[in-house]
Amino acid sequence: MARCNHINKAQVGQVIRAYDFPGTTDHYIQGTVIEKGLVIDPVRNIALCEGYTIKVKQEGPADDGDRIGHEGYVPFKQMIGDYEKRVELIEETKPIAKMTMREIKQLMYNNKYTGDQIFDALMKEMRDRKTKTSAKKVMVYAKSFSNAWGRLTDEDFSLLREIQER
Repeated sequence: MARCNHINKAQVGQVIRAYDFPGTTDHYIQGTVIEKGLVIDPVRNIALCEGYTIKVKQEGPADDGDRIGHEGYVPFKQMIGDYEKRVELIEETKPIAKMTMREIKQLMYNNKYTGDQIFDALMKEMRDRKTKTSAKKVMVYAKSFSNAWGRLTDEDFSLLREIQER
């Protein structure tokens, strides 16, 4: 059997399901990809494998739920027991405005979206919702990518001040 490589199944921000064992769909983890690449053991600080780091939102029906809410690690390939459908993309992509700045930066570095597309999504969210969280994301983005400052209008600066003063 040829070795599978699941490296191109998903990008940061997408949701995947990874099965624990071949031949059964009762044991799995499912969640949003928050990082892609070298997986580091958080306790021992050593490299484990190349793979996905996901925020686990769901487990299979035969699991006890203790992985929900934690980070899970899904190797791109396994030496033994790998198969084509071990990792599946779940069609439920998270909107840019709902992503963390870490996820947003990863999208840009993977050339999934341009800086302008991300900035426009963050600005739309701030204008529509007018929350401190949305304003903070705009400010963090603008500080991280200096070309964004030139796209802010006087009305945008006024709205940012208004939101911050609440």
